[in-house]
Amino acid sequence: MMSTNSKRLNNNFVSEYKFFIETYLFRLLGIVNTELSTEIYPIDNKKDTVEMLDNKLLFFIGGWCVFSVETHQQISNDNLKLIRRIIQSFIQVSEYKRIGSGKNNSYFSKTQRNTVFCMAVQKGICSWIGGDPQSNAIEKLFNKLETWSVKTYEGKKVTLGFIIDPNANNKSKSKHGNWIDFLDDDSSAVFTDCIHSVIELDTNCNFVNYRSISSTNSIASGKLSNRIPLRFTQVIQKYVTGKKFGIFLLNNGDIILARNQSVCFVKRNLQWLNLSYDAFAGALDDFISRYSDAESKQLLYNLIENIFASVLDVSFSHAGGIISIVGESWPGSKADTSASTPILHPCDDFLNDYNISSKESEEIKRIQKRTILTRLTNKKHFSEIDRKLRSELIALDGACILNCRGEVISFGAIIRNDSGSTGGGRGAAAKKLSQYGMAVKISTDGYIELYVDGENIYAIK
Repeated sequence: MMSTNSKRLNNNFVSEYKFFIETYLFRLLGIVNTELSTEIYPIDNKKDTVEMLDNKLLFFIGGWCVFSVETHQQISNDNLKLIRRIIQSFIQVSEYKRIGSGKNNSYFSKTQRNTVFCMAVQKGICSWIGGDPQSNAIEKLFNKLETWSVKTYEGKKVTLGFIIDPNANNKSKSKHGNWIDFLDDDSSAVFTDCIHSVIELDTNCNFVNYRSISSTNSIASGKLSNRIPLRFTQVIQKYVTGKKFGIFLLNNGDIILARNQSVCFVKRNLQWLNLSYDAFAGALDDFISRYSDAESKQLLYNLIENIFASVLDVSFSHAGGIISIVGESWPGSKADTSASTPILHPCDDFLNDYNISSKESEEIKRIQKRTILTRLTNKKHFSEIDRKLRSELIALDGACILNCRGEVISFGAIIRNDSGSTGGGRGAAAKKLSQYGMAVKISTDGYIELYVDGENIYAIK
């Protein structure tokens, strides 16, 4: 039954709420090129919350349904809890009251307001990790990590890794066991590297244990996860389990947040961004739906999962690269109808034979590169190539091009772009390749953009 509540929502609050969701929350969820639908109507028994109904995300404020958005990805109950925490943080710092026409806060400028909104996102993440709306200890930990991100120790950038265990039964509640205080000491910089070792803390950041992958004087072997950057696979698979969180400061200033043996978010340049496979794959649902038979779709999903793993590896190595899947319309090393020269040089097309046609030095270099790369890959499908080798091949100047079966057409391919193309060489090449399927551009600063049919459909930036 509809509520008879006559109190009116503040229009200024509604506008600011929409701005916050589209600018900060969508970025965290990995939702791009999507606008909220405004659906203001009263509804009983709903407070300041967010719910998932079928494929819609619904936003409720004080007895009103305010917004909805359709999303390909199914948002888990755990992530719904995170969204609710962030919304609660936003309401506390919003400039406007929800009901009526008054104000809660006044900001000097939009710059100050946007800084506060970034802090509201982090506050929500902290309360999600700590299980407490206050969660001051987790918030202080992030602040300390951000301080260390611009410092050096013995001339080198610092890495720090922590596991937060909400169920830790820490008997030592002494203030001297608190790791936050110890982070003020330069000697804290030598502990942990995020790859082999981490410090385990409780939610008050009291020391619990030192953890390393060599704790038994041996390193356990196991299957690599496609949801984790290669360098962090062992420590995350071993210690970020159950309800535990992993928080890692990298030497480039990135802060990774891991959960359920996967990387879920990264903080880059003061912004929290989504790094989940579900968001990445969900953005490609329409692309995959073009293939009618179940076998082709499953093959594509498996290929995309392996591509995602390599995207993570290249992103965190900050090497940059392009990965593309092209369909049957791909002209490849043959001239297309609109140009006299092919998009791809015939020597870069590994699926076709190529005979050297001259003894010019550039031609000899091309054939030498082709010979080495084809021997390294040994005609293997993309998913069968050693994962570390894949990331190194993708980092070559040029593009990695695959067909829908996962066969490697080329590594390090130089693409003939359209004249007047913008967005830099990698961006132009990714857009061009995506006209024949899909393409992922990974920039050297680690940002990720996904293109289909020449359009940017997903971004981590």
